[in-house]
Amino acid sequence: MSSLLVFGTGGRFGRLSSGLAQKLIDHAINCGVRVFDTGFEYCSGASQRLLVNVLAKHLYVDSSGIELSTKFRLPSQPGELTENVNNTLKLIPHRDYINTLFLWGPARAELENSFIWDEINTLKNTGKIIRCGVNTHDLRTMSYLHANLSSFCLDDIMLDFNYLQLDRESIIDSFAISGVKVWAGTPLCQGFLNQSLLSIFKRTRSLSYLARALLNPSTRRFLAPARKLRNFINFNFPQQYESIPLSFVLQNPSVSFVPVGMLSCSSITRNLKILSNPVPVDVLEAVSRWARLNCQVGN
Repeated sequence: MSSLLVFGTGGRFGRLSSGLAQKLIDHAINCGVRVFDTGFEYCSGASQRLLVNVLAKHLYVDSSGIELSTKFRLPSQPGELTENVNNTLKLIPHRDYINTLFLWGPARAELENSFIWDEINTLKNTGKIIRCGVNTHDLRTMSYLHANLSSFCLDDIMLDFNYLQLDRESIIDSFAISGVKVWAGTPLCQGFLNQSLLSIFKRTRSLSYLARALLNPSTRRFLAPARKLRNFINFNFPQQYESIPLSFVLQNPSVSFVPVGMLSCSSITRNLKILSNPVPVDVLEAVSRWARLNCQVGN
């Protein structure tokens, strides 16, 4: 069973012109994409505002058929989360609820604040949010959440998962068995599994992307392992080179949603083609075995 491909909007989406953003969203919806993911603070709020603006005409025609997820930092005091949700709902035309609210990058101590979960329950009971999730990259936080599921009203979890981070396969399976929907973020490891950093920069001309990759230690540590895997895939499976990393995550039976940034109509079409024509499982497993032994990046 394939996961649902999600149109992800990070910071770069917020810097697009409204005309290009409208073109991308229209194309995605015409191709069958129905789930859109953003964040309250992406690009200082510009990504979320732009997304809901260009979704407006589609929400007017078919509001219930389109799902919207967004992310908020954990509040420091009661009422803050509700205020952020209310401010977001004011922006969304023809819609008075958020499908999935993710708590963004929480520390364990923050998750133990009971007022947060009381507030989330109230937001659910009033219909302002349908589901609640946690977005975390930390394997220890994932394990803590799973061990204490009865203490949290947790419906979804969004975590980084790709060929370089296979250490979370068992916790992904555990969440899925427990009924928690798994969202696999960064399936292409920020694009590094398909292209080199230089190639990405030449294509995007994004100095901020280049600076983050070179200067941010948490990003830079993926560059060398990604290069090793790209070389392995290109040498052994040249005809399926670009399809393998995304197909691997989409075909994981424990993953429900795969958000991917798609900033051109061609990338939307290409990713949906991978979804409908996945790489054979034996190829994916062969790459997984090699990756597990040669290019893992620990938590």
